[in-house]
Amino acid sequence: MDRPTSTQLPTRLVDAQGFSWRRMAGDAEERYAAYNDFPAERLTYGQLASTRGPVRRVAPPQSEDVRLVRGALMMAGQQAMTTLAVALLHGFQTGERHTGHPGALIAGRPGSSESQAVRSLAWDIGPDVAPTRVHDAALEVLDGVLTEWVTGDVVVEVAETLANILGQVVMQNGGGFEKVADAPLQRAPHANRYANYATARTR
Repeated sequence: MDRPTSTQLPTRLVDAQGFSWRRMAGDAEERYAAYNDFPAERLTYGQLASTRGPVRRVAPPQSEDVRLVRGALMMAGQQAMTTLAVALLHGFQTGERHTGHPGALIAGRPGSSESQAVRSLAWDIGPDVAPTRVHDAALEVLDGVLTEWVTGDVVVEVAETLANILGQVVMQNGGGFEKVADAPLQRAPHANRYANYATARTR
């Protein structure tokens, strides 16, 4: 990978091990620091590429991907959130196989509240979702898109992107969380967290 010029340097990068790095504002050497200072090094783009590469920039999703995800969630109806939980679990597993890092799916912005909600959906809900609560066709679409987002040439900020799309779906359905969540999920522990995640972009 050729080194970008100073004005082209990405703000955020993800290394081959699935760790997230942010460009340090005002740093004369234009170095990057890892999220939460783990790993602890401060590295230039060239150093990152040579020692922890290949590195991938964090970028917005393609419009076609957004269309596909929105269509899948609309199609799933009240199974949308449980189907998404299973897809996110698959996404975390795919990311870990690809990079060795269990948090690779949310490397686009690992510390955000949206990423915390996604992690909870995947690991607290995903493993226990019965097949009858999953929309199979929607899951196939979501699995394909999330795999590309976590293993492709660029990294998509999964949690925030999905929050934006969920907000569109909720508004199109003309209702709140109950339009995208079945009754068991509405009663689940942390249901308020999932409801806030799904509806935050509708306010």
